[in-house]
Amino acid sequence: MPFALGYALRLRHETAARARAEAIRQNVDDERLRVAQEMHGIVGHGLAAIKVQADIALHLLPGNPGQAGWSTWPSPRR
Repeated sequence: MPFALGYALRLRHETAARARAEAIRQNVDDERLRVAQEMHGIVGHGLAAIKVQADIALHLLPGNPGQAGWSTWPSPRR
């Protein structure tokens, strides 16, 4: 009887430890996904802004090459 009780307790502790480890892994995976989604949004927004600036520069380039470079820079805030 003591052997069976000890075995059952050890099995329960091992199962609880596995469940805790899996919960920790799941939390880490969730956080990685959240960070990846946030980075995707930031990078996507930055690339869209770069494309808009390049399109403006290409539009202005034939008529006024000097203005094409500076017109795409954000104006300083006052």
